[in-house]
Amino acid sequence: MSDATISNWIKTGVIPAYPDVSGFDNNTYENIVKDIRQHQNRLQQRANRQGNYSGSGYSTIAFSEKSKLIISKLREFLCENDYSLNHLIFIVSVIVLERKFLINCRTGKKNLYISSGNPVFTAFMNSWMREFDNSSANLYRRLNIFDFPDGESDFIGALYESLRTVSDKSINGAYFTPGLLTEGIYLPEQSTVIDPCAGTGTMLLNILSENHNPSKIVLRDIDITALRIAKVNFVLFFNSTAKLVKTKVCDILNPIEKIDKKFDFVITNPPYGAKFSSERKKQLIRNFPELSSSESFSIALLQSLKMLKKSGKLYFILPESILYVSSHINIRKIFFEKHNSVKIRHFGKVFKGVMSPVIRLEIEKNGGQSLIEINGKEFEFSRIKAKRNQFRPPYISSADEIEKLEKIMACPSFTLEGKCIFGLGIVTGNNHRHLISDLNQIKNKTEAIYTGKELHRFAFSEPKFCIDYNPDILQQTAPLKQYRAPKICYRFISESLVTCYDESGKLILNSINFFYSKSADIPPKAICAFLNSSVATFIYRKMFNSTKVLRSHIEMIPFPLSFYENMAELELLYDRAVKGEDILSELDKVCDGMFGIK
Repeated sequence: MSDATISNWIKTGVIPAYPDVSGFDNNTYENIVKDIRQHQNRLQQRANRQGNYSGSGYSTIAFSEKSKLIISKLREFLCENDYSLNHLIFIVSVIVLERKFLINCRTGKKNLYISSGNPVFTAFMNSWMREFDNSSANLYRRLNIFDFPDGESDFIGALYESLRTVSDKSINGAYFTPGLLTEGIYLPEQSTVIDPCAGTGTMLLNILSENHNPSKIVLRDIDITALRIAKVNFVLFFNSTAKLVKTKVCDILNPIEKIDKKFDFVITNPPYGAKFSSERKKQLIRNFPELSSSESFSIALLQSLKMLKKSGKLYFILPESILYVSSHINIRKIFFEKHNSVKIRHFGKVFKGVMSPVIRLEIEKNGGQSLIEINGKEFEFSRIKAKRNQFRPPYISSADEIEKLEKIMACPSFTLEGKCIFGLGIVTGNNHRHLISDLNQIKNKTEAIYTGKELHRFAFSEPKFCIDYNPDILQQTAPLKQYRAPKICYRFISESLVTCYDESGKLILNSINFFYSKSADIPPKAICAFLNSSVATFIYRKMFNSTKVLRSHIEMIPFPLSFYENMAELELLYDRAVKGEDILSELDKVCDGMFGIK
């Protein structure tokens, strides 16, 4: 937990303040933890990942019911015995290789004796075994009774991922690649290929032909156990200990790690959301100033682009957020501005327990063509200049949407950037404590406070809560005078733009944010009416592909210059809507007309 979280919990009364420099005594500490678990409903969920520790059998690799049963039994075995996961993985690898007649193995009283047709591979296996203090023979005998599956391309990798804790995987951003994400990738058999974040090799195992030259395959990763599994996996894949791929423990986030040669293909599923200390984040930003980011997948992409030949091609599995979040603008600028051909294939949510949708980013040096594939349909968007939208590609699903967006982007327009003052709704830090819903508890000093559920186009519905407003005990508030000023309120979590003009100085929670114009030349009601139109929501969805309405989105929505000629009509439509009239079809006709859209 961060220091900021602890400070906020103390400020908002979730936990008491420290009594002195020595902190809490044991009884107070235990009572705090008990209260958090039972009543505060905190620390129960994570924003982007669900699941628990290895007991959940959590894996992103799909495998058979037989494999699930064996993995479950091996999980129990690890819990009941004093063996490391690394040791168990080694012995399972030995047994699987032996049953495929790829190595020979005999047992002594304590030791195993391993040999193969390739002295290099034999040395690799024996070097791995020397880490385990002469206890391998006994573990080998105990695990040899298991009927390990035959024919699954990465059972050992699935076992390893399943038995690692979610915490371990989350810290390193290590989630392995489902086969769906590699469909349609073809590699010529003599092409050179590197996976710089290879894990257990799953991604290339799903792509390569058995006729591929193994000497042209390079695997790198920060996880030595995963790389060892990858080497075993490719021996199984080629059915030969003589056909070894090149592996090296290597951190792609390290700027001094250089590769002498260039490759025809760079293919990987880089770490997502790896957890770093604040000092490590600062160091990464210093090491990669062109990104101004410590995000692991952006750094991996930047490093990988340097590995490509002039005619090379890159395939990256990435969170969809890289395309739309403002903090990733620099890496988008790099791959869009280099005259590359870029194809973006949307897959949605495919990782078990990971909430973020994913894409496959394909970059080919030379060409300059820009394509999007959604639901099996491919669309060219080169004429929609991504540079105007912080290098975000449009999120479109039909040729009609492309044509409509092209017309909008070609229309002379202005934006609200620099013309408005923005503010955030109130963050209490503890809604259960600060929000009053029982009318019998309402006192004279309380005041209504509105949430996003009560904000609708053109009007608020009746509030559900009151609050005794005291900014000193609330986690975050804007200056009170900003809430009291006439302001345009907009729903924060929403798939469409929902705004309302508040002239009565309402208090609002952080599910609502607000802004007001610095100039009287643009009437707030006209702004509200335009933002409530279907075309404004279309722009928001297609330009930003977000369910969180951010200040940057509002500031970048293009207002056609003909808006000025239609302000009076937009204000009249707003006033009619406030009286309860259904004006949406008229509003859409006016706003579409301003862009020249039928």
